[in-house]
Amino acid sequence: MRLIVVRGPSPAGPFELREGLNHAGRGPECEVFLPSKRVSRRHAVFQVVGGRVEVRDLASHNGVLADDGTRVEAIALAPGERVQVGDYLLKLEVVGDDLDLEEEDDIVLDDETADVAVPAAPPPFAAAAAPSP
Repeated sequence: MRLIVVRGPSPAGPFELREGLNHAGRGPECEVFLPSKRVSRRHAVFQVVGGRVEVRDLASHNGVLADDGTRVEAIALAPGERVQVGDYLLKLEVVGDDLDLEEEDDIVLDDETADVAVPAAPPPFAAAAAPSP
């Protein structure tokens, strides 16, 4: 999982979220470093447990806002959802290795079972004949 900056006062991220606690703030020790005076030194924490992500406000001055603009103390995030931390709008994304591929019935790995026709190779390129005099 990772956070990307959708909008913010300065470039930041993307931020890879590791299992456990990931602090967000303008303090240099924060894993999600958001350099802005509207972001507290330790503003919020993103907690990742078993592929689930929750963000919690750490009693910051400007708060954490859900995607609908509501100030929240804590909220679970699903991939694609956004959250505002200070003046940064962050979006949760799934990274390749995070994909849940338990339902193997939907994955076609064998060419013999594929429904897509594979076109034959085109004929080799033939040199154009020179015009006759």
